[in-house]
Amino acid sequence: MGFASRAALLLVLISIPAGQSCTVVELQNDGFATNMLYLMHAIPIFYQQNGTLYIDNTDFPYTCAQDGGVHDFFRYDEHLVPWSAAKEAAAGDSCRRVTFYEIDQLIYNTLKVPFYHLDLIGIQRAWWYRKWVWGWIDTERIAELHAATKPTVAFHIRGGDMAQADKAQGRPTTLPGDYIHTFRKAYPNVKGGTCIFAGDQHELLLEAAEIAEAAIGCHAEFGVPFPSPEGYSRERFGALNQDARCEATLQILGDMEVLARADYFVSSYHSRWSKVVEWMRYGLHRKDRSTALDASSDNADLYSIISSIFKGSQARGQAADVAADVAVELTELELEEEEALHPPKKKGAPAKAAKKAPAKSAAKSAAAQAVVKPKGSKKAAKPAHASHVVESEDSSEQEGCVGQRCVGTKAIGGMWEQDVVADISDAATNAGTGHDGSFSG
Repeated sequence: MGFASRAALLLVLISIPAGQSCTVVELQNDGFATNMLYLMHAIPIFYQQNGTLYIDNTDFPYTCAQDGGVHDFFRYDEHLVPWSAAKEAAAGDSCRRVTFYEIDQLIYNTLKVPFYHLDLIGIQRAWWYRKWVWGWIDTERIAELHAATKPTVAFHIRGGDMAQADKAQGRPTTLPGDYIHTFRKAYPNVKGGTCIFAGDQHELLLEAAEIAEAAIGCHAEFGVPFPSPEGYSRERFGALNQDARCEATLQILGDMEVLARADYFVSSYHSRWSKVVEWMRYGLHRKDRSTALDASSDNADLYSIISSIFKGSQARGQAADVAADVAVELTELELEEEEALHPPKKKGAPAKAAKKAPAKSAAKSAAAQAVVKPKGSKKAAKPAHASHVVESEDSSEQEGCVGQRCVGTKAIGGMWEQDVVADISDAATNAGTGHDGSFSG
């Protein structure tokens, strides 16, 4: 971080009202990726800067227990403390509470830095799986990725509320064929292998898979889309029972890990999902940035920006704009907050949707539907809530235990030495990040 950024951070700290010795980040009843991104934004700003950093899970729907939260899936106990009114009162703290909107204000108006500078720091502290979570991901999802025919090309097909968000921003909607076209244009000589599709809307996944099989010659594999064929919505997710929401969250983490580890990744930069996966690719798995592509109308990935400079392509003009002003990233990532901070200028109407791919045969459609639907035979073996997820107030994970099962010991200086660390594909580049169930913070 340069001198100007450090000075800006000092102003942030000075602006904290006197007497406040801790910070509470309020998670929201919103998408999983949205909450995780803002948590990653907040960690470098507040962690070790303003006393205890609490996480308020009150409105966070992705849980495995009635009073759970992100701590059900991630090891945050040492540095991101689950908040409760009783805990704050017992500590005698007077905390500053921050919303996602206020975090945006700090980033854009005070720090004046691109959020990815913060997120690459945040991912290192935010993405520490609990051991039971990593055990499931490694067994059920990563093993399949290792066995897949190479190269592996991962596509996140954005669905859900994309049409409404694009209309609000005055931009074209990214269609299933756009993802395949973007990859073919960047890597025309890559053929065969395995194409992996993740997303929440079944119809879009099937359409993208059919196009990819024809254009790339790859074998299509699918993640586990949202149980409802129409895709994710807050209302539909909230209507699921506790166990179903726990399992759905685990499937989300499994999809993200597979996308992050694949040889190539294609997504829309208008999606919060793509940002989380990118930080996982760069911050945890040390992937080459040229292997991630933006299929949206912005073409804002590094590969496209460089290509537009050398080829002088007018078609990628918006990529040049991004290169000239990387300090401001106006995407759906901060749609609601950015509209308040920087009202968007009026633009022309979105481009008309391209025609869909030819209709599938009944047999192929039925087979594909059978593959795309959630894998009921691989339900997550989540731990019992009382003993493995939600510890009592007087439990401190026994100096390095996940739930009641000890996996490490605490050494001098506050570091954790793991007795057992899960086997991962690239130990040299992933050691110490903690995402594999280990703890080194």
